[in-house]
Amino acid sequence: MTKGPQPKHPDKRQRRNKPPTLAVVDAPEIPPPPADLKMPEVTVPAWDEYWSGSMAGRIDIGDLPALYRLFRLRDEWEYNQALLVKSTPLVKEGSQGQLIENPLSRINSRLAKEIRQMEDRFGMNPTARAQFAVAMGDLARTMDDLAKGVTTDDDSDPLQIVDVSDTAE
Repeated sequence: MTKGPQPKHPDKRQRRNKPPTLAVVDAPEIPPPPADLKMPEVTVPAWDEYWSGSMAGRIDIGDLPALYRLFRLRDEWEYNQALLVKSTPLVKEGSQGQLIENPLSRINSRLAKEIRQMEDRFGMNPTARAQFAVAMGDLARTMDDLAKGVTTDDDSDPLQIVDVSDTAE
């Protein structure tokens, strides 16, 4: 007893999902961009440290605006954190007498989530770097598989020219 209809012939199928074709290309070396002019002096060492790390070579020139945004978010978080520590309590009294979280603390909590996500995207933690290494390993394995598909196990040359002029008579 069969379950459902027989699959269509591959030539008659409409939308066939194919894995993307991957190629290994050498990315042009881009020099580390200067720190943003609006970056506080506290952030400049972190910027320089990022560009001296292992993931800096993986950044495309098109990713720079997002990277600048990440460092600006870090600056904003640091500034807000300093304000929280210096002057305001984490919990204060609301309009009805209830205890509420300081609004600045809520803002910093949201900033921290966004910063963490962007740091993951730029490989700024061990897990993100490990995932990138796995992806690069899969890419290398795929390229090896492609290379194996081109070579043959027997001694015959697949590109050997065969003279067919004698068989045409």
